[in-house]
Amino acid sequence: MNKIFSKYAVATILFVATLLAASCSKSDPDTPAETLAVTLSSGVATPNSLTFTINPTGAQKCAWVCVKNGDTVPSAADILSSGTAAPATQASTPEVAQLESDTFYVIAAAVADANGNVASAQPLEMKTSEEEFDGIDANILIEAIYRSDNTAGAGNYVLVISNAQPAADGDPAAVGEFQIQLDLYNAADSDPVNAVLPVGTYEIQTDMSAFTWHPQHSAIYIRTAEGENGVTVLPMISGQVEVKRSGMNYTVTMDMTLFTGEELKVRYIGAIPFVQGGSSSYERFTTPQDIAFESMQGRFYANWFYPHADDMNVELFCGSFNENNTLVDGYYMTLPVYMPTVADPENADPKFIEGTYRIVKTPGASVYNIPYTITYGQYIEVFGMMSPIGAYVTHIDARTGRRQMGLIEDGTVEVKINGKTYSVVIDFITSEGVSIKGSYDGQLTARNFCENSSMQVRPWSTLTSDHTLVLPAQTVAGAFYMGDYLVPGQDSWIITVMNEEGDMVTSEIMVPAGNGVTMPVGKFDVSESLAPNTVIPGFQTYGGEIIYTWYGDLGSVDGDGYHTRLAPISGGSMTISKVGAEYKFEFALIDDAGNNIVGEWTGAVDVLDATQNTGAVSAKRGLRSAQARK
Repeated sequence: MNKIFSKYAVATILFVATLLAASCSKSDPDTPAETLAVTLSSGVATPNSLTFTINPTGAQKCAWVCVKNGDTVPSAADILSSGTAAPATQASTPEVAQLESDTFYVIAAAVADANGNVASAQPLEMKTSEEEFDGIDANILIEAIYRSDNTAGAGNYVLVISNAQPAADGDPAAVGEFQIQLDLYNAADSDPVNAVLPVGTYEIQTDMSAFTWHPQHSAIYIRTAEGENGVTVLPMISGQVEVKRSGMNYTVTMDMTLFTGEELKVRYIGAIPFVQGGSSSYERFTTPQDIAFESMQGRFYANWFYPHADDMNVELFCGSFNENNTLVDGYYMTLPVYMPTVADPENADPKFIEGTYRIVKTPGASVYNIPYTITYGQYIEVFGMMSPIGAYVTHIDARTGRRQMGLIEDGTVEVKINGKTYSVVIDFITSEGVSIKGSYDGQLTARNFCENSSMQVRPWSTLTSDHTLVLPAQTVAGAFYMGDYLVPGQDSWIITVMNEEGDMVTSEIMVPAGNGVTMPVGKFDVSESLAPNTVIPGFQTYGGEIIYTWYGDLGSVDGDGYHTRLAPISGGSMTISKVGAEYKFEFALIDDAGNNIVGEWTGAVDVLDATQNTGAVSAKRGLRSAQARK
């Protein structure tokens, strides 16, 4: 019996233990356990906002963030600690505002339960919609240059955009197509090679301060008609520029008022890879250069207002070019040359005239440019920008990105021609004293840009017959020593003989240097040669100023104060001799209409050194010409 009881007891204990174990491990089928999770789904996109739905499961805490596409997405722990909180027990639809239009964003969400477990959603990418734009889209970027070589030391961002691809000459191709140049300023970029245009609103200002645009360099170029002169330039005089950026793409919106009073609203959307430009992108040469140039081209102008020479710009190249014919690797040299005046300035095949040209430091006025000279290289300020002018050479090393420049200070260019083949030998010194040598053997590709339609038709003389000068005893004379301002090694004198109520002759003569402020005597023939002991023929500048040798009647004044009887001297001679303490003048002159102008006078001459007394030079001529200003 004990044995049977024992078996029964053991079975009973096992049954109860099994029952208890089963009742402890079995879940209630009506209350299943929740899995920690969170999902995201997209909602509505506007130009400046996005809505989305967050659906958490098994969470006690929920949060979300919104970042631009391309930015780092925070971890789940960071989202929960610093993100925007959302309901943890139910779905919600947040809205994120103040976003950029037409921009991709990434939304991330995370949840946590009571035990500290965390989970995150699959990130959601959404894009804001484009803003409605009531202006003109111009999404072709023609040029983007960054420079800092301005008087303010600011970052200068220059954009040229267009609504169509330009023509081969770079101008708008068809009527209605346009290009806009926009000149923006901000703080100088710390990485000028990879300059980035700062985001913000730019207002009109001329001080080159941050977030400004400059009206002197900002304009629209629009083709209003076919042909060479069919492009109209309209400056922009007020308005603002708004710059936004998303990743590599910018949105630049211009809301401007033109010089004509018209409103202009234009938008550019796209990348803007700035190229470093201006003098700030160039180092100076420090080692000698010896360049074998491979090509040479020229632009011949022959402006009528250069009295002594024809002007031409010669360019030499050596290296590689891109599809836009821009040098991207190698050397470039520019030479503004002045040559002897040619008989036919409209010749379709202009020449780089043979001879030896020397670098000279002459003033900027056209009357100072004489044959066989080249203007020296220098930086000048042009509307706040430092720009190279005159003769200079640049080098671009495409492998290293290094750019170098040399401003030519001194030296010569020797030009020889055999048929159509040129032989050019260059021997220059830069402003740093570095030797720049070069050579070229080959042909010249040149175009004639001569435009002399604004020249007054000869003769300029208003005389209708020969004239005998009336120079009474009260006539006065002045002689101004000018030094060798025009031709090195030769002195110039401006001599005026004037009856203050009648006839006047003002002249400029050339004499050998070395006698200083000593009144010249002898016979001086009228000649364009600029040779010693000659009289320079009469001329008028582009602005109408009378210079060199003229006859005028001081009594022939119209209501506006201009003299009506005038004649530029183009031939003949003037003889000066000393008579005791006085000087005798004998005039046998010919004007450009062929009239003889003769006479003589003896009297005292006031001699002044204009190289020391520059204020006296303003009184050296007493003629004003209305004809020259027509």
